[in-house]
Amino acid sequence: MITLILAYLNVAMEYGLYLPAFVTDIPVVFALTNIGGILLAIIINAKTVFNGFGKLLLFRADSHSVTSFASIMALIESVVYVFIGSGDITFTAPIAAFALAFSALGDSVNDSRVYENFRTVSEDFDKFSTTVLQDQQFVKRLTRSLNITDASVLVKRKTGFVDGFMGYSESEDKINRIVSVPTTIVFLVSLCCGVVAYLTGAEIYDVIRTVAFAAAFSTPFISTLSSYKPIADMQRYLSRLGSVVPGFSAVDEVVRSNCIVMEGREIFPKGNVMLHGIKTFEKERIDKAILYAASVLIQSCDTLSHVFLNVIQGKTEMLYDVDSVVYEDGLGFSFWVDQNRILLGKREFLLNHEIEVPSRDYENRYTKKSTRDAIYLAVSGKLYAMFVVSYAPNSDVEKALRGFEREGIGVLIRTRDFNVSPERIANMYHVPRSMISMVSESDILDLQKMTDYVGHTKSPLTHIGTISSFVGGILACYNVKRSLKMSTAIELSCMIVGCLLAVALTILGNILTVGVTATLIFQLCWLVVSVVLLSLRRY
Repeated sequence: MITLILAYLNVAMEYGLYLPAFVTDIPVVFALTNIGGILLAIIINAKTVFNGFGKLLLFRADSHSVTSFASIMALIESVVYVFIGSGDITFTAPIAAFALAFSALGDSVNDSRVYENFRTVSEDFDKFSTTVLQDQQFVKRLTRSLNITDASVLVKRKTGFVDGFMGYSESEDKINRIVSVPTTIVFLVSLCCGVVAYLTGAEIYDVIRTVAFAAAFSTPFISTLSSYKPIADMQRYLSRLGSVVPGFSAVDEVVRSNCIVMEGREIFPKGNVMLHGIKTFEKERIDKAILYAASVLIQSCDTLSHVFLNVIQGKTEMLYDVDSVVYEDGLGFSFWVDQNRILLGKREFLLNHEIEVPSRDYENRYTKKSTRDAIYLAVSGKLYAMFVVSYAPNSDVEKALRGFEREGIGVLIRTRDFNVSPERIANMYHVPRSMISMVSESDILDLQKMTDYVGHTKSPLTHIGTISSFVGGILACYNVKRSLKMSTAIELSCMIVGCLLAVALTILGNILTVGVTATLIFQLCWLVVSVVLLSLRRY
């Protein structure tokens, strides 16, 4: 309201629009009205203004400093007019008030984001934290087959409570710190413009007006929105996915990581793995074959467990007790049931254990020339059955992997499915083989300890555990980083162009003839361009 009133008063005075006679006829009344308006705006934003201006004087400017400087100069300009001013009686107060209003809007957007995030993470639901593995020796071992230097691995783990929320939320945007030096330059350039005006014979009041207009030209209305709007837009998107990224340092922590651990069931979700048939040998019982396979796969293989759960209709009480389960990477399981040693896996697995398997031609009759996979079951050294399964790509997973490829993120797959390999994933999802690796059996137990449930933990990305909430949160952090770079570039451009205009007009002696309306339109145009470009960003 203050901003709009001040804007109308000054534009009306500049263009002769309707104003009450006592305002137009008594310049001091008009000046006092501007003083009252900008002073009230400063009081409303007192903490922001004085903190921002204090940091500016200490050459540690922040996103509020340039707005604070413009506001204080607008107040000084109006006050000085009351005592020694004459002539043109329009002031920069509305421009400063606009800058304060949009700065407060940015702060409000950020406060709302923090509040909503806190309310979300405080709700009673299954929470999953995102953790960066700290054991560097283990990380090197885990990523040894990936061509990644200085690997940093993100994993998810179920948690009861998320620590460090406010620390992340109150963190500062590192990219926007770039504006600190240009803000100090704006301050110094504005003062220099005043010095130039004085040296060219301007009166003291006009010198102060020159400084005020130079500050107004160089004060972007998007000073706080440039940081807070992108991260707020990102969080609105993530809220639909069930994810929370609490602040700028959380974004940085996620983006610094260059590797992610995913589960086999996330790469091939339920519905993308199918059982097509079961073939027994030597007239063995098919029901026993199913129970043998189901007894180990339901508890040990994330991608095939739901397939066999469906076959036994969820009646897990039918399953055998299995002992001494051993998984051989990429080959299969060996285990014991009622003193019978059982092997379940690929044909190479059985051949390694000197068990005869059917010829390739015979197998191809069932696997449709290798478009499906044969899983062999042997009991007590004798071939027992063959299961035919197939794997289909998932469109959401493909988008996720393509996103990881774009951002240069390596993917470690944790699974005991012997049919899942980096080559299969790369071929099915059309991503480079070099970005995919399997977590070896020797590392799975150590990794399990680091991803087990924990009561309290810090988390730069809290989510509901689904692949969309986890992957979406990670990729959104990369996207918002680009948005922050773009918004900072726009803010810097506005400050630089404004500074150059102020200097050029001061040297030409025309800065005071530009007027409030033209300066206001100049800044509003930058604001509109900035908001439109930021709104076009997708996360």
